Amino acid sequence: MAGVKPLGARCTRAPSALAAKTMALAALILSTLAAAEPSWEPAPGHITGQVRYTGPLPPPRDIVTNDGSVLRESLLDVDAKTKGLRHVAVWLKGELPKSSVGTLAPVVIDQKDWRFSPRVVFAVEGQEVRFENSDNVNHSVQAESAAPANRFNAIAAPGQPIRVRFRNQSRPIAIGCSLHPWMRSWVYVTSHRYCAVTDERGRFAIRKVPPGTYDLLAEHPDSGLQERTRIQLASGEERCVVVEWDRLPAPGSR
Repeated sequence: MAGVKPLGARCTRAPSALAAKTMALAALILSTLAAAEPSWEPAPGHITGQVRYTGPLPPPRDIVTNDGSVLRESLLDVDAKTKGLRHVAVWLKGELPKSSVGTLAPVVIDQKDWRFSPRVVFAVEGQEVRFENSDNVNHSVQAESAAPANRFNAIAAPGQPIRVRFRNQSRPIAIGCSLHPWMRSWVYVTSHRYCAVTDERGRFAIRKVPPGTYDLLAEHPDSGLQERTRIQLASGEERCVVVEWDRLPAPGSR
């Protein structure tokens, strides 16, 4: 029947005018406090580590340059004490924010003492890469790539730099000198800056990485040594990764 609540039903009383105003004021205060409270954002993490080579070292070779001087070249540059391997490219693969090239300084590779230095570099797509020539002879810069946009060969006279901007590609760009064939360098082109090259003790550091799951890739381009490690990085975590090789790749496996 109308106006009659079934037995056992719960009755509620409408609030008074004063109570309603009090409730509205309390709701306003709570909403203001919630809006003022800063939202939580995950903190970036850091990935550090070392790449080591513990296997037998291939013998070095002597190269006689055009002026009669002798260069000793080794396939692997290994620190005798720590077994750290130099010139290893280390980078992350996964969902990472792209880097703008607007404020990035040029990457500089010098031709000095009949060598390219540094031997391995990273560059963001579109970032200027400048090839210097500090020797007193002509060199060339020859970029070898399957992508036509990244392929060229130009004479590098002393004191006359060559400036280029590479397109992104999955494999490193081999840099050589067509006048002095023992000279070699490698350019890795990426869309981000979460990468590093190992130092003389095989150490590397990739800073300010957003939390997430990534593949950490390590590659020694001269020998073909490669390693892929799955990493799950938590907010604010500092992760240490050690990559160790004990032998060179089998011939023809590259």
